[in-house]
Amino acid sequence: MPYLSKRVVSNYFRTDCLRQLRLLLSPENKEYQPERDVQSMPPKTVARAGMAALTQEGSRWEQDKLKDLQDTFGGTSVIGTVTGKEFQNQKLQNVMSRAQPGVFLVRPEFDVGSGFQKAIGIDLLVATHSLGFARLVPDLIQVLAPADVGRIVEADGSVYDTDGRIGLRVIDIKMTAEPSASYFAEITYYSLALAGWLHDNGYADRYAVVAEAAIWPGSHDAAAIVRLQADRRKAGTTATADELAAALNEDIETLEIDVFSPRLRHFFVVELAGALASPWKDLDWHVGTGCSGCEYLGYVWNTTTKEHPDHCMPMAKAQGHLSSIAFLPRGARRALGDRHIRTTASLAPLKADDAAFDCHPKLRATRTVVAGRAQSLASGSSDIPAGSGTSAVIPNWADLNLYLSADFDVGSGLTLAFGVGGYSNASGHREKVEAQIFVNDTRSVESETRELMSFLAYVEKTLSDATKVKSDATVQIYIWDSVTYEHMLRVIGRNLQHVLADGSLKKLAWLFPPEEIIENAKLRSANAPITIVRNAVQALVAAPIPHYYSLLGLARAYAPPLKAGMTPFEFRVPAIFEDPLSDQVPSERAHEIWTRMGHPRPWSQQVTQLRSTVTTKLRALHSVLWRLSLDLKGQLRSRAPKITDIKPPASLQRVSADGQVWYAFARLNAQVVSLEHSISLAMPVHEREAKYLAARLEVELTGTKLAVAASRLDVMLRPGVRIYTLAEGSREAKFEEGDFLCSLSPTSVPDFYSRRISDFTGGVPLASNLPGWINEFGSPATLTGMQVIAIDRDACLIAVYFSPEVDAYLRQIESTLDLRRDVVLDRRVQDFLTGRLEKALKAIGNPPLAISAGTPTAKVIGKAAPKTVTAHVPVADVLWDTKKTALASTGRDATKTRATLEALGTELNDSQWDAWSEAMEKRLALIWGPPGTGKSQTLRSILLGLLLEANAAGKAIRILVTGNTYDATDNVVLDTFRQIVALGEATTGKVRLARLRSGAKEDAPNLPVGVNLLNDTDSPDIRDLHDLLTADTTSAIVSAPPQQVTKFAGLKGDFASPLFDVVLIDEASQMDMANAVLALAPLAEGGATIVVGDPKQLPPIQAVQAPLGLEKLVGSVYDFVADHRGVPSQNLLKNYRSNSTIVGLGRFAGYPAGLIAQFPALRMRLETPLPAAAPANWPGSLAFSPELAHLLEPSQPISAFIYPEGRSSQWNDFEAQTVAALLWMLRGHLGAGLDADPRAAGTGLHDSASFWKYAVGVVTPHRAHKALVVSKLQALFEPLGDDGRLIRDAVNTVERFQGQQRDVIIASYALGDPDAIADEDEFLLSLNRFNVMASRPRAKLVVLASQEVINHLPGDLEVMRDSRLLKYFAETFLNNRTDCDISFMDGKNAIRKSGSFRFRK
Repeated sequence: MPYLSKRVVSNYFRTDCLRQLRLLLSPENKEYQPERDVQSMPPKTVARAGMAALTQEGSRWEQDKLKDLQDTFGGTSVIGTVTGKEFQNQKLQNVMSRAQPGVFLVRPEFDVGSGFQKAIGIDLLVATHSLGFARLVPDLIQVLAPADVGRIVEADGSVYDTDGRIGLRVIDIKMTAEPSASYFAEITYYSLALAGWLHDNGYADRYAVVAEAAIWPGSHDAAAIVRLQADRRKAGTTATADELAAALNEDIETLEIDVFSPRLRHFFVVELAGALASPWKDLDWHVGTGCSGCEYLGYVWNTTTKEHPDHCMPMAKAQGHLSSIAFLPRGARRALGDRHIRTTASLAPLKADDAAFDCHPKLRATRTVVAGRAQSLASGSSDIPAGSGTSAVIPNWADLNLYLSADFDVGSGLTLAFGVGGYSNASGHREKVEAQIFVNDTRSVESETRELMSFLAYVEKTLSDATKVKSDATVQIYIWDSVTYEHMLRVIGRNLQHVLADGSLKKLAWLFPPEEIIENAKLRSANAPITIVRNAVQALVAAPIPHYYSLLGLARAYAPPLKAGMTPFEFRVPAIFEDPLSDQVPSERAHEIWTRMGHPRPWSQQVTQLRSTVTTKLRALHSVLWRLSLDLKGQLRSRAPKITDIKPPASLQRVSADGQVWYAFARLNAQVVSLEHSISLAMPVHEREAKYLAARLEVELTGTKLAVAASRLDVMLRPGVRIYTLAEGSREAKFEEGDFLCSLSPTSVPDFYSRRISDFTGGVPLASNLPGWINEFGSPATLTGMQVIAIDRDACLIAVYFSPEVDAYLRQIESTLDLRRDVVLDRRVQDFLTGRLEKALKAIGNPPLAISAGTPTAKVIGKAAPKTVTAHVPVADVLWDTKKTALASTGRDATKTRATLEALGTELNDSQWDAWSEAMEKRLALIWGPPGTGKSQTLRSILLGLLLEANAAGKAIRILVTGNTYDATDNVVLDTFRQIVALGEATTGKVRLARLRSGAKEDAPNLPVGVNLLNDTDSPDIRDLHDLLTADTTSAIVSAPPQQVTKFAGLKGDFASPLFDVVLIDEASQMDMANAVLALAPLAEGGATIVVGDPKQLPPIQAVQAPLGLEKLVGSVYDFVADHRGVPSQNLLKNYRSNSTIVGLGRFAGYPAGLIAQFPALRMRLETPLPAAAPANWPGSLAFSPELAHLLEPSQPISAFIYPEGRSSQWNDFEAQTVAALLWMLRGHLGAGLDADPRAAGTGLHDSASFWKYAVGVVTPHRAHKALVVSKLQALFEPLGDDGRLIRDAVNTVERFQGQQRDVIIASYALGDPDAIADEDEFLLSLNRFNVMASRPRAKLVVLASQEVINHLPGDLEVMRDSRLLKYFAETFLNNRTDCDISFMDGKNAIRKSGSFRFRK
């Protein structure tokens, strides 16, 4: 008879381990021991010493919080049973009569009854297995008045708007700095079970459970309610109930019920049932870092305890379980198992090039090191396997080498001890930097601050001593792992005021930059002062250590060679201070020290052991780094920075405070992109190729093959053009035609980019006609730099272009640098933005408005806002007087102009006319254009209206249309240009039309001569255009992306020259403020700005997170105007693209409530019914399933197949086959046009071109899966005569599909590996990303996704909240579901994949 407690639920959500779940369902006590004996369940591992003390500390924390609540809200508001000084459990039934709004019920106990069991759907499961439930005891139930209730939740997890009942809100107290997913799962369980209890006990007519349950987490400071009460007492007043409620809300973290209730329901209905249905030994298991602390892990903490063979670590050792290979994802293990490779012994003999490593993307990318780790476990030796790459961030030399550590309590987040040691070569000989350990011996933020400041002072003294000996001394600081580094950022953040207030220590805030500040870009390069050593170890090292490479474990196994006669250092620490699956000192040691516990070890001994442990870890870090340096000798190319470089970012003279922030943030983003590029180049070629960062080019074509390839690619052969064959594995590499920052290198020279040109010239002097940036001491990338001019992924052909003089020289030195075969195509990185931004910002200056409305910068960039005032410039109105400008009139006659437009045939709906009027009449208009709402048509009407109004008024108007890409601007201006030409000068007046482009871009087609302009400052056409705009006598519309705007505007030296009366920014939600400043700078006095976008689409691409609190200042220009400056938007509210079901899903994403579908009943039109049995022409490579027709049912606009998978990462053969089968079915039945679409013309099937261009699209997150889908589709449809290129264009990533539409969209998520999903959850579960995908179809959306994707609960709270749309879609919006199977081919066999078919009724 299994027994389910809250603890069992919480543990499962923490570990995701079915084996642990089953073992915990049979508690280890006298009552359940017979059942455990029958099932041969092992006993629990002997717990680590001090775990009981940690539990007691948690209870004490809970009681303290309850006391805070009682002291602040008053005894009459806190209803509880107190024995001695502690609150005890009380039966909820006994206190419901006192559950009035405004009170808190403390530790109310209630049963998990039949109401919950039936609602959640487990009543049969309970009866079958005699499942028992422990009573539930939340710490608090807050009783809320009906007016204070937002949403309510029922026992099945359904969420509804409040209905007038009194609200019961669950609040649970946790001693943790940040609540985990398992804690939120607990309060979800409490909430749903409480809702069932209300029904069971007759209270549901008066009470309802509030959906927004909450965690009251541990805090470093006093609770907000306590601080409020203290402040009021000092002032001689009393806090009001509303003030106290607001303070409590500040303290707590609320639950995203839409994320957790479906996940909890899946746990009960599927996972719990699965655990109970199988013997515990048959359930899947995997030893990883999440297993730390598990009672069945099997790690022996003391010498008196023997290993149990049924515990996981001993069992893994005995079986050679693949989880013994450190860092191997669960999905990769399962994928290898599918190929009958289930043990380390069966993997160890395989060479790194074995096909087995192609079964999973992670294995493909890390094949050398994974193979090496399996071999290391077999041999007992340690090394860096050949072909594993090198490190881009370990320097080959530093004058000062420091090793830092920080151990902390995971629960409270408070530091236990800082450590620092190292050695200095600054004086010319090696000198030891004595290790210093700073122990925080009190659980308080004040004592942590004291030790932090002492630690920083010692670091600063060490740095200062080195510069006194050598003024230009360099430094490298080594930290073991990112956990330690991120803790340092947090602890500096919460002590930032103290650090910044100390003049000598202030600069160290930029060594460990917290989220409140902008890092110094110079400190985020490959030559950065901090190296996280574990990253290099994870990428490179193979050692005979199972499961996880801890620092101490690695130091013992991966040691540098000893000199003769030396005894190896054993790196021993007390067993209770070491966890095999973690690098932190176990948290219970912190609580023993903080509580001055003297048993079983004297307190002084505990502190001494802690100091010894930290010292040993510092020594271990030095040892590991020493061995790495020896193994990578000759391959380390980065340089340690000067100590004097550690400081805040440089500021610009006479530039506004906001300008300083924009510039610093832009520089940081550019530098991080460069750093990531350097790290990628340190990877081996096979890893870069597997991650689509590089392409392998097999051979350069010559003779007839070259001519044939040139014809296929439509490339004119001329000097400098080379055509190569593209390796099969590089088809989807991230290169596009027109990419000009690229270079080639020989595959045989892995360190090519870290060497000099002179290493490859063979003594041949550089040609005199080579560009000036190529010199013998420069990077070879400057010599082999080229442009991709054509690529045919289907034919595996790629054409590149070198400048002819470079190409000729490369031909000369082919004996020493052969680029004719086996070469690698990589990207280069160059920062074009920040130089142009600096010029624009200096031209804007620091006008009076910027001083009054700018951001305080002392904390953000380490320097106070500049006080020197510069002259007013027109763009200042938009940047700093934004709200007032949005209210200011342009003086244009919109009424008369509208009549003219309507007479010319312009038709807009009411919301479009409202937006049009706003743009015409106001100096700043913000327009929100959701997908399909006719945004482009509205903008074209605005542009034409502006021209017509100016012409009628007898004046010129100069308009700039800009966007983040050429596609964005072209989408608006090309049709506008053609319309203006068609209307003629008599209607619009004389208008100069210009489309500016860079040298890497091509002209737009079908435009009059002179409209397409290469933005070359020496071009007469460009100079004439600049003169025309300066004269302000002729109307003009100019389109250009922001960086081309700045290049053009600064033609005569003034980058804020007043060239444009109107600046229209389209796709503004994708343009960051740095680029927006470039576009806005040339605004004329009194000019108008029109900002248009959709904040629910993908945001700007930024490599780093914005500083805390300034997200809207440095984010998109749309968010800047809307949220940072508070300008309301004009919303387009009629969707012309999609039916009402698809539009309705978008409203949950946050679109305006008034958004409606113009054609609500749009449906796929089938010319003939979909087949229920395999038709005669069904492809033999695909399995047929009648369920495919269910997924494509036209009357169900949105459907999905959700299924358990557990293996795939980035590609998924089942989903690729299912996509192919669905499209094969549609190809023979889908009509050309939609039902209920008055615009549809004709009948009959789509032809081969329109089917792929307009009817269907496939969206997937990853290029790897795209490649797999495309290959299957081309194999099926090209023999029918379909164009392979059109097929390829119909399959793309979310980013590439943004802005497009199709009648039918199939979304294929591909991933199923839980570890791969966790690695990229922010990307994969993004609300905006899902919204882009879901807003592409007109009539039908089909989603294929693993249950693992839907189930995943991110650890980051913001990512967790952002995942709600996908989870709401799969678990709630699709409100009808049934079990079903879909067949697919596994080799020659048809296999049934079981899952859930879901659709919206």
